[in-house]
Order: sequence, then structure tokens, then C-alpha cells
Amino acid sequence: MNLKCSFSTIIVFSALNLVTDDAVATVTIVLIAAYAGEITDSEHRTKAATEKLPALVCYRCDTMADGEKCAELKENSTSFLSNCSDENRICQVKRISVTTINKTGEVGNQKLWMLQRNCVGTCEPGCIIIGERTKLNSCTTCCEKSSCNYGNSGDSYFYKRRLQLLDLIYFYFFGFIFLMKT
Repeated sequence: MNLKCSFSTIIVFSALNLVTDDAVATVTIVLIAAYAGEITDSEHRTKAATEKLPALVCYRCDTMADGEKCAELKENSTSFLSNCSDENRICQVKRISVTTINKTGEVGNQKLWMLQRNCVGTCEPGCIIIGERTKLNSCTTCCEKSSCNYGNSGDSYFYKRRLQLLDLIYFYFFGFIFLMKT
């Protein structure tokens, strides 16, 4: 559908719309149309937009199905490599582990429950920690380069930093109470 407009038609159209609150937007649109000489519904794409992106390759595995080999992937490993579809342009690692804290407050080692590596369309990195004494840690990491989802990404770094922060808060809180009593 091509709508041909003459310059005089555009000037009259813009003059009628100058009274409204949208005058600047109207004049801008009208001047662009005047410059082009016609209004079309065609779509223009740059060369970069039409070029096909190189295939993304991610590790794809699940410890529930593939066992320890999936959990212990090293950089440059050839196991579990898979081409991703055009819709899935992000490599992801999702890790779920369990940590227990005993009555004295000592934190036990994290025990891996499940780790998945995959290609995904959207990814939200971060960790969610649920529980008081028995903590369920669900961490997700995302990357956009081929073969980037190796190692134990989604690992305990976030959790360790959180525990250090909690220790610091407890120290100040209980230290403050102790000072108030003395």
C-alpha cells in the first residue's frame, strides 16, 4: 500500500494539527513524510539486521539424566555440546543444592541436588534461597558466548557472600546488645 502525498497536502495537514498538544510530533512526522515524498508500509532492514548470526553452541545436559559428567564439565570439553536454535540465544546453568545449618550455627557443605545446562530464550541470573536450617539454593547463571556454560556456574559464590553479610549483621546486632547489657 503506497500513499502518495504532495508537499502542499502535507503543509495543509500540518497547519491543521499545529493547534493540538501533539504539534511537535505531528510536524516531525509530516516533515519526514515530506522529505520522503511518499508514505509506504514497507520495512527497511540494514545489512547487519539481515545477516544471520553465527550458530550458538551451549552445553546441554542434566545431572538427573547424565550424572556427574554433567556436573563436572571443564572448559573446552566436547561432551554435551549442542547447537542452539535461533530463538534460544543464551546459554544457562541452573543449579539446585541443599545446605544444612546445625543447632550451633555451623554451616554444612552444599550438596548438589540437580544441575542443568541448556540453551534458553530468556534468562534471569541470580539465586533464590529458601529455608531456615535446611536451605534450598536455586542459582541461575547466563552467558551469550558459545560453550560458556561450563564449570559449576550458578555455584555457591552468591551464597557464601550472603552468609558473610549475615555473619556481619549478627555480629553488630548481638555485639550491640552485649554492650547495652554491660
